[in-house]
Amino acid sequence: MGKILISIFSLSLILGLCIFSVLLLVEKKYLKKIVIEEISKKTDKNISFDEDIKLSFFPNPSISIPKFKILDEENFLEIKTKKLVVFFNWSSVFSSKPRIKLIEVYEPVAKIEIEKQKNNVGIEPHNIFLNVSFKLINSREKKISDLKEKIISHLSIYNMISVLNGSLQYNVNESEHNFTNINLDFKNSDLIEMQGEFFYKNFLSNFIFKTQTNKLDEFNIDLEHFFKQSNNKTKISGKAILLNDNISFKGNLKSKVINYDEIDFINNKITNISFRKPKIYQAAIKDFFISGLQYDIEIKSLVDIFNLSDHQLKNTSFVINANNNFVNIVKLKTNYLNSLVEANLNYSHKSKELNGLATINDFVIPKLLFGETKFDLLGGKTNGVISLESRGEINDFSRLLQNSFVNTKLKINEPVLKGIDINKITENIDNIGNVSDFLNLLNYKNFSGLTKLNIIDVNLNLKSGLLNIEKIITQNKNLFVETTGKYSLKNENLEIFNKINLKTKKLNQLPDFYINLNGNSKKYKVSYNLDNIKKKLFNDTIKNILKKNKGKLKLDNNLLDLLDGSNDSNSNAQKLIDLFVR
Repeated sequence: MGKILISIFSLSLILGLCIFSVLLLVEKKYLKKIVIEEISKKTDKNISFDEDIKLSFFPNPSISIPKFKILDEENFLEIKTKKLVVFFNWSSVFSSKPRIKLIEVYEPVAKIEIEKQKNNVGIEPHNIFLNVSFKLINSREKKISDLKEKIISHLSIYNMISVLNGSLQYNVNESEHNFTNINLDFKNSDLIEMQGEFFYKNFLSNFIFKTQTNKLDEFNIDLEHFFKQSNNKTKISGKAILLNDNISFKGNLKSKVINYDEIDFINNKITNISFRKPKIYQAAIKDFFISGLQYDIEIKSLVDIFNLSDHQLKNTSFVINANNNFVNIVKLKTNYLNSLVEANLNYSHKSKELNGLATINDFVIPKLLFGETKFDLLGGKTNGVISLESRGEINDFSRLLQNSFVNTKLKINEPVLKGIDINKITENIDNIGNVSDFLNLLNYKNFSGLTKLNIIDVNLNLKSGLLNIEKIITQNKNLFVETTGKYSLKNENLEIFNKINLKTKKLNQLPDFYINLNGNSKKYKVSYNLDNIKKKLFNDTIKNILKKNKGKLKLDNNLLDLLDGSNDSNSNAQKLIDLFVR
């Protein structure tokens, strides 16, 4: 047995020495030449590296090239790597025609730097932007088919590529974009497959992606997005088709939780870019939409929970349709506090018009919807329509909303007014028997409670950040209120006018009175105009007292306590009368 093992070991050693001898015939410079020539030929770029390269033959032949660098001056692109490791097939090495099997790129740092002085060569800034980002549409003469052939040619020498812990810095004048933690695996076989991840610092977001394609005609795409702080995940999956000059994508978007604050954070970042260099940004968007490239996008979306400040929308579904002419959000349905809200939103690239329509169905106003106040509205069933009109560039969504006109018409059936009992007030008016009863009417605290209303009709509009209350009608069998006014969303100043009419069983023609609010929503003044109704009620009170007392006016003890203490009751009575009829 021992002799057999010794024989096997000896044969293995001899075979290993033979293989090593063959490998020594492959010179380091030759492998280096193969790598450089192949990469240079396919990329057509300037390449440099550290001469201290290393060879390895086990388990597969490979060459490690430190400080590998690619310079693309035409597109202001520079890529530096810590090292580049290229693996070959054994068979290709023995045939003296080494074929690259795998390329591993360690810690690459890519930088695209487009400075102001580089724009003085007759090239428009947005064309430079497109040249770097969208080579497909930089020249209107190029076709998708031409681009496919070029990409396939570039990929033909690569079986697999792995990028480990890379980064990309993309600077366009004063706008800087940073991508870090880039990890990428590329595989070129019957199917071209690519998957990876990266962190986009500007949006504080992580992205994970995976795509498969056959000859670049159809792409199966999966993309996941995570915000760094909340780790809320949004996933988009679908199929993209490239045909002639047409690009189409049909897919699905799913998310457990989306926070409006996070979406607004991204929107502000985009808005800052467009404000800083609006011509570059808008021209890039314009060229992408109308450069001759036709695109068609359909994304069916489902969001379990959408947090909007202190409000929560549940089971929100909608469809995004977009092409060269428009961007639409249609069939939007969401559940807000157990009521159904439906909406459609349409934007035209040509007219730059945004139009939308939303309907509210059987919305029950919850307690404290408007905060903890003296008077709250709750319950009932709200139905209505909200319409939106605006004009502006779609890339500046904040300004688009600022320029919008929103019209709201709501009908609230059988709501409850918390804080005051109107029925109790009207009953007490009918039962006034002395002046003290009249004085008690002036203190609403004596009538706290609930009032069931029949209906509230609301007609509002919002324009340039100003909420105009065209008319709100509130009524039940004893009450009719007409409200008008305005409220500034910017500084929270308000000016509200309320015209109020009360009816009782005995008094069907009481005069109107007015309660107005003016100032800031957090600290406002309330003014009253009760002259007409005070005169009416006081006169009726005096008549009732005279009638009950056979023409004599008697002041009870409660009323005397309110007077100034003088023994001249007639004088004090006159002061009291003046107080209410003045």
